[in-house]
Amino acid sequence: EQRNARLLVATGITLATRYAQCGKLRSAKRIIKLLEKNCILSKEDQSYIDNNISSIDLLSGDIDEATHERLINTYYYCEDEYSKLLVANNLLIYHMCTNNMDKAREYAQFIEKVGMEQYQFDEYRHLANKNLLLYYKKTNHPTHDKYKYNLIKLCNECFSEDLKKLINSQF
Repeated sequence: EQRNARLLVATGITLATRYAQCGKLRSAKRIIKLLEKNCILSKEDQSYIDNNISSIDLLSGDIDEATHERLINTYYYCEDEYSKLLVANNLLIYHMCTNNMDKAREYAQFIEKVGMEQYQFDEYRHLANKNLLLYYKKTNHPTHDKYKYNLIKLCNECFSEDLKKLINSQF
């Protein structure tokens, strides 16, 4: 029964992520809130939910101190490196949105140092390169060209037509 509950939560989070990627932020948040309300969540599940709620808030422009609190708590809770990188990407965007560029730089450097070479699957490459492109554009640093090139290269190499469309829509 516990295994089924974990599967339900994982499936719900994946579905909410897909809705968010399609721009259906309200539907994504509704799914996450239903999971949070109706499921018994492990600490790990709660951290995924908190990161996803924060991500949806960032995408919708609904950013406040609660967003930061959820993200920072999740960041320090994460034990695996990949989950920590996902949260670091959201913290990078959060600090850019709140014009705390010193903190944003810390997360940009962490993403570059830890994740760029190690995690080479398309969705993560897209996320990290897009966020680093945004960061370096905002700071008027010439490194942004590197991340734009990486996204164009990814678009040419990836198999997912949906990801290709998403990348192309960003230029």
